[in-house]
Amino acid sequence: MYLKTLKTYSFRNLSDTEIDFHPSVNLISGENGEGKSNLLEAIHVLSATKTFRSVQQRDLARWETGEFSVFGTVALEDKDISDVNLGVSYEGRTKRVFRDGEPTRKVAQYLKNFPTVAFAPRDVDLVYGSPSGRRKLLDRCCSLIFPGYLEALSAYQKVVRSKNALLRDRISDSHQLASLDHLIGEQAVLLTHAREELRNLLVPLLQEFYSSFARDDGEVELHLDESFLRQGANGRTEEEYRAVLEQLLPRELDRRGVLVGPHLDDLSITLGGREAKLFASQGQARSIVLSLLLGIVRVIEEKLGVLPALLLDDFSSELDQGRMTRFFQLLHRNTHQVFITGTDLSHGDFHGAECVHFAVQNGSVRRRERG
Repeated sequence: MYLKTLKTYSFRNLSDTEIDFHPSVNLISGENGEGKSNLLEAIHVLSATKTFRSVQQRDLARWETGEFSVFGTVALEDKDISDVNLGVSYEGRTKRVFRDGEPTRKVAQYLKNFPTVAFAPRDVDLVYGSPSGRRKLLDRCCSLIFPGYLEALSAYQKVVRSKNALLRDRISDSHQLASLDHLIGEQAVLLTHAREELRNLLVPLLQEFYSSFARDDGEVELHLDESFLRQGANGRTEEEYRAVLEQLLPRELDRRGVLVGPHLDDLSITLGGREAKLFASQGQARSIVLSLLLGIVRVIEEKLGVLPALLLDDFSSELDQGRMTRFFQLLHRNTHQVFITGTDLSHGDFHGAECVHFAVQNGSVRRRERG
């Protein structure tokens, strides 16, 4: 599948227009601040209903409008099946999602219409940064490939908010807290099992791809650092989780917050047996992130049977020529649609792929021949 057309309305600084894309490589160039990353962001919103940046939905709207919409047409691999028309709109703090003109509330199902994998300069923080970024990565992938994960995640977050509200007010109603702990344990089991399954799928792929970038650096590994297990749970079961929650309740009342659960877990990355966030160089961290990206792409292919599009923001500035060339060599076995932004993409080696070049200036996007 690939994105044929994109229409944006009142989205950041982009002009309200329709853009036709190439099914292979789309190069998007422009000076900083002109809107090339905003175009990539609009594609991601169409795909995932949210941005890959750390901003609020309302911040995506053009200044002072308070609303935006993104619509697109996706061509499927089966020529006998009609194109799919997707849309996401935001108005009055309400987000609506559409498929073929009809609103849908099944966001988990919507995500499978046009999956994308994004890479941005700050993604090196997956190695060096806080656990929250790595948790978001796990949750995005699991929501896409595991049925029921997104619903379980939403239910878990809701019950944690409810329990936090009670703990902040120092309400120690044992029956009410026990009911919430029952729900926390129930949903946490689903989340941790899915995350572990994803980890098991990713590790061999991560090692395979990383060795292509840096064969002599040692083996890269992923480990789930689970707060329930740290607090004494002997396994991923509801009974074990509820026992830990009961044991921690006095401390939670004192600290006025939930102290254990998937919302506090981490994905630890090691390289050559050492913590990557402490010892990996910038080059090694970039290779780890690229390998993770390629691994996620492969998992989506195998689980969903589709080729996700890749959104590579400011890609050439973050990678040396050798890593970028190797990346496209590894990717070239399948015909992914790729979107790449940069200030100068004239010298990129895209391993023989067909390319179409777009120039972005002051939010206006125009297509031109490469070179």
